[in-house]
Amino acid sequence: MIDDRKSENVEPNQEEPKVMSDQERDNFHGLTLNEDGRRDDPEEDTEIRIHFVDIKKISLWKKILFGAAFVIFVAIALVMAWFFMLGGAAVFALGLIIYLLKKYIF
Repeated sequence: MIDDRKSENVEPNQEEPKVMSDQERDNFHGLTLNEDGRRDDPEEDTEIRIHFVDIKKISLWKKILFGAAFVIFVAIALVMAWFFMLGGAAVFALGLIIYLLKKYIF
């Protein structure tokens, strides 16, 4: 009887490589190789890759869209800074009024 799992390249006295189950693979703390024969290292996927894009290759509509988004972002930041300054001025003015009222009237 012929076993379908064995490959045709295996000699009769040569053992077939053992395939690990999912549980064995998760509990294994040594070096493993993937199907291509390279290291199967989970730390390999954590590297950072930086891709540079040439600004001349970007289409005009994308440049305009990016410029508009940048202008809107700066405008929102300036409005937030303006309200922060107004809020700070209001708190300062209120504190000054309370200070003057306590000092001269009460």
